[in-house]
Amino acid sequence: GIDVDLGFALQRDGKVAVSYRVVAIAQAGPTTIAWFSPSAPRVHVLPLHGSDTGIRIAGDRIALARYVTRSASVLVVADLAGRARPVARFASPVRLRGRFDFDGRQITWASDRVTSTRVDCPPPGQERPCVRRETGVTSIWIRSAAGGVPRLIARLPFDDTIARP
Repeated sequence: GIDVDLGFALQRDGKVAVSYRVVAIAQAGPTTIAWFSPSAPRVHVLPLHGSDTGIRIAGDRIALARYVTRSASVLVVADLAGRARPVARFASPVRLRGRFDFDGRQITWASDRVTSTRVDCPPPGQERPCVRRETGVTSIWIRSAAGGVPRLIARLPFDDTIARP
């Protein structure tokens, strides 16, 4: 069947940023990015696409993650016309972990650096699938939306966890 995957965020003045995509059987492509406003009640589709439905809006700027290539992504802050500036870039062995937050002045995110992987298969007869396990470090970062160098907030090790897709 067909479904819609949707994320949205509310700005103090009532503007809503939306990230959405049609999801067909086990396929999820890039998201469409748009915004709505009580003072201009129509859809404002931006000329950029997100990698998932995570989205934030503050100070008339929208934060989202985008694919650069199949194996690389970037966290960006865009104005309401869709002009985007990169905040952080991710490529193997570093990846964006989960969500991020943005208050209009600062943006924060977490990244995983995978240092080792292994395949964990059960003994025969347990009927459990093999899983890939990872070891590494999750780092939490903060940066001014205006630019500058990201500041490290914390490093959290993970050991032999089931790999994230």
